[in-house]
Amino acid sequence: MGITKPLKYINRSSPLLDFGMSTKDKTKETSIANATFVILLVAIASKLASFIVEAVLAAFLGASAIGDAYYMISGIQQVLYPMLSVGIWKVFLPQYEKTLSLEGTDQADALANKALFAFTAASILFSALLAIFSGPITALVAPGFDDQTSSLCAKLVCITSPMYIFIIVSSVYATMLQCHNQFFASQVREIATHAPLIIAALLFFDLFGVWALAGGLLVGALVRLLVEIPFIKWGYRFRLDFHINTPEMRSMAGQMPSALLASGADQITILVNKIIASMQVAGTVSILNYASKLQNVFIGLFSSAVLTASYPRIAKYVGNNDELALSTLLEKIICTMAIFLLPISIASFVLGEDLVVVLFQRGAFDADASAATSIAFICYAAGLLFSALFALFNNVFYAFGKAKSSMVSSFISMGSNVVLCILLANFFGAAGLALSASLSYLIASCWQIFKTRKLVHLNWREILVEVVKSVVSSCAAILPLIAFLPLIDSSLIRLLAGSVSFAAIYFLLIFLFKTRSSKLLLGLAKRRLKVR
Repeated sequence: MGITKPLKYINRSSPLLDFGMSTKDKTKETSIANATFVILLVAIASKLASFIVEAVLAAFLGASAIGDAYYMISGIQQVLYPMLSVGIWKVFLPQYEKTLSLEGTDQADALANKALFAFTAASILFSALLAIFSGPITALVAPGFDDQTSSLCAKLVCITSPMYIFIIVSSVYATMLQCHNQFFASQVREIATHAPLIIAALLFFDLFGVWALAGGLLVGALVRLLVEIPFIKWGYRFRLDFHINTPEMRSMAGQMPSALLASGADQITILVNKIIASMQVAGTVSILNYASKLQNVFIGLFSSAVLTASYPRIAKYVGNNDELALSTLLEKIICTMAIFLLPISIASFVLGEDLVVVLFQRGAFDADASAATSIAFICYAAGLLFSALFALFNNVFYAFGKAKSSMVSSFISMGSNVVLCILLANFFGAAGLALSASLSYLIASCWQIFKTRKLVHLNWREILVEVVKSVVSSCAAILPLIAFLPLIDSSLIRLLAGSVSFAAIYFLLIFLFKTRSSKLLLGLAKRRLKVR
């Protein structure tokens, strides 16, 4: 299934916004943009809530051994959550959407009940094994912890293991909501899940210590599920269905291993970094955690929103053998990600330390922790675009049914990260581990670009022109910051003034350069104004 020949020729004379698209195509593009906008708004709120959590926890935990134990179990969750949630989304969404389109709501919901039974049963087994083997798991992921810290971490893993049952069931419901165009409903869970952890830290940490935070994680996972249920309004009713030996279920089962691996590649990379960090000085795991959280803000705020909204359309274009629409959409996504993510990477070199100080430096999180975290964040930020490309091309592989290619790219990313960590950690500490992650995405995305040339033709010359324009604009926008920001004493004022001035100069330059992404943004804005 899908496109069997690469696109040989596309008319490039028209702007990126048009490409000769019909009104129907532009409506589809606007639909993707609207979905992206909704996901982006919810993601902003979610990330703000996440940073409130991190700021509160930083004040209580700092860069300590107890903090290392907590952030290690948090790191395990951050690996397993995307593996389970996104993995289920990748394999369940196409099957549910296809059944919904061809056979109607009742049959689609019947398939959902089969999936819920299968995934819930698997999640119960998984959670039980996680609790039973919490000790060996801790020894595996944190070999450098001392006995006391390792024992604490194992107990925390055991206590929090049931949360994966709620996470998996919530992921199935979220996929159903997206197929019914309820993007807000499918994403609002990411905000609600933070509230119990904030409450646990502020009200109960002094009484119960880190155990209160474990309870907050567990309750947060339950809240993640409960907030979705009121939005399911199309007449769906859950019914136990044990008949899971169907072609659709077998197809999902066959794709799950590669989907789990590909979906968790980002977080597996971070976890590997934390495993090696556990062998470094105390506090290194915490430093990597704070830095990776900052990186994930920018990934979550933009690239994840674009990829979530565009994946159903990519799969549809592949299924319809619509070569022109697919190549056009992919080029727009790549150029738009470059135009937004590259300036963040470059600006972080100047504003990274102020950002860390404003967000985290209070309580037990001192100036030394801020300095180390900011360097690690800068190294993570260098790979923002490559991380986004890695996720995009994995989606393309799945749309073409090339699960093996997605798995190979994940192995390349993780394997190169391990090698680079071993080479760089002893010389550069936490910064070397963060840089290893960025370089591993660069290596893997280069391999993906080579593989996708056999599936769809993209005009990489024009894409590279966009990248060069973005880099030149970013470098020009950063020069005034280097000259004038040292004159300001306050980190907060430096961050605000630097961010506003950098953004103003950068976007002015990309519009003067007439980048294709700027034309896309203008076109979407004009259409929205016409609609109103």
